[in-house]
Amino acid sequence: MQTSMTLKGTITYFMVVNPHGQIGLDVKDDSGNVEHWALEGGPSPRGMRDNGWAPDSLKPGDEVTITYHPAKGNPHVGLFVKVLFPDGRVLPNRPKAAADPGN
Repeated sequence: MQTSMTLKGTITYFMVVNPHGQIGLDVKDDSGNVEHWALEGGPSPRGMRDNGWAPDSLKPGDEVTITYHPAKGNPHVGLFVKVLFPDGRVLPNRPKAAADPGN
């Protein structure tokens, strides 16, 4: 099973590109220093659109919490799984049946 972790930070960039979407995130470490993260994930751009993503879904300056799978060998890289906004919105915005096949 793949490890899932969360990061809370500020979006620096977001791109819906082939072959996968990309997110830049600035995260403060325990000492207050800023760490620059690069997260990749999601399906193709068409698949991302089908799951509620748009090119403007994330904007520089947005504060978010990201669930991700960490990469091996690089501490500031990972595969994003979902993005949680402070107002409770979540991306990807999958229909309940798709998000929970057991329902």
